[in-house]
Amino acid sequence: MNSKSCLLILSLGAALIGNVASASNWETSGYTGLGFIDEGGLDDSSFSSSFSVVYRFGEVWGVEAGYTSFDDYKSGFDVADGRGQAQADIDGFTLGLNYRSMLNESWYLTGHAGLWGWRSDGKIEAPGVALVRVDDDGTDAFVGAGFGYMFTKRWGAGLGVTWYGVDFNGNSTSTYIVGFNTGYQF
Repeated sequence: MNSKSCLLILSLGAALIGNVASASNWETSGYTGLGFIDEGGLDDSSFSSSFSVVYRFGEVWGVEAGYTSFDDYKSGFDVADGRGQAQADIDGFTLGLNYRSMLNESWYLTGHAGLWGWRSDGKIEAPGVALVRVDDDGTDAFVGAGFGYMFTKRWGAGLGVTWYGVDFNGNSTSTYIVGFNTGYQF
């Protein structure tokens, strides 16, 4: 092996080690469970999830960016000619602060809060009435908290809840996820 090849291999190794060291502040965070909404005639639960990438400034505080999706919410209602149905699908992107505090070597508390840009598509259908489609988007607050257990130095899981504001058509609607939270530290 000549000196140029050796220098190239050493440089590549140093670059990779530097990238691994800088990745130690990054982690993932996610919630999977039931999403709930209770607004006027729409009272339902659905499978929902969120996923975020977190950059941690220290051991406790970080900034996160992610995506949250609430599956279709559906709710029936009575009309003169039978039964109608309202349906809404809500999803969007989040940006906020993330908090994680270790209670001891294994248990932790976690929380996050910020803004989320959401979009909702909905429809209302009833016998004898033309289908009504509505859509809206906006930016509102979100806030959540949870607790968990670190199964390894890098991976933990627990339970949590996150509330999302949705100012749909000027109504102060809200929805939230209650479920399983996971996190992986790089």
